[in-house]
Amino acid sequence: MNPFEESLRCDNSTYEKVFEEKLNSNDPYVICDLLEQTRGNILGKSCMKSLEDKIISTNDIVQIYEFMFMAMDMRIEGFDKERFEKRIRESENAKLMCYSIGFVPGINKNQMLSALYKTNNAMYIEALSNDEYEEAIHIREIDPDYDKRLEEAKKAEYFPKSLSEFEKFKYNIEELNRRVMDSENPYFITEAANYIEYLNKYKGGNYSIKNLTEKQVSLGDPMNLYEYLASNPSVEDRTPLIEALIKSGRKKFIKYTIEYVPTLTVAEKIYLREANQKIKDERI
Repeated sequence: MNPFEESLRCDNSTYEKVFEEKLNSNDPYVICDLLEQTRGNILGKSCMKSLEDKIISTNDIVQIYEFMFMAMDMRIEGFDKERFEKRIRESENAKLMCYSIGFVPGINKNQMLSALYKTNNAMYIEALSNDEYEEAIHIREIDPDYDKRLEEAKKAEYFPKSLSEFEKFKYNIEELNRRVMDSENPYFITEAANYIEYLNKYKGGNYSIKNLTEKQVSLGDPMNLYEYLASNPSVEDRTPLIEALIKSGRKKFIKYTIEYVPTLTVAEKIYLREANQKIKDERI
């Protein structure tokens, strides 16, 4: 019996009814939780196709990546990984492509790398040669022309596809930030801050992400709080983001923050671990 079934302790029709209700919530967090809880199987029947269709239909590309990561990490039989790899490539989200190459077991690294090069995002192309990735993937063995492609990306223009509706403000960062914050979309806020990190590092920018950070904290979206911490090393004060993440009660994302945010201090990791131990997981 999987954790979902065990938690309900009721007849088969109720299992199926509760599963369908959760699935039809169209909430990407709930759908990813269902995958984790059922491992793609309910009452001896595969539910992977239903779960895959639902998470894809949300168009939440970060949660789509998370679903793919979990399915591959748990080695779930019947998972259509090619469909999800294709969706990540089509998103043109350089960060998620980089994550896929570095962290998703069984990924087609060559196809994902080719798509990553096309984005011209030098920050995430270069990240593949950082110690965190190089030890695992040996990027120059995958592509002997890697250094040449990196230098080409550093010279190229880049603007994230995720923020395409704000592209006319790309030369007015203050207005771009204002429009993105007005959207109340935590994904856009993470992407805008990440774009500023890129501009500051590769295009001589000197822009602040303080207002974006404050807005992300106020929205309290756990996955994007984690993503914001992971992808924006220039955050000066991580405490509000960390406190908001703890307040969310989402143990998985606190664990991810401890494991995958390289800028955390030892004291911050200890604080997060202690907080996470006190949280009761009541998702089921």
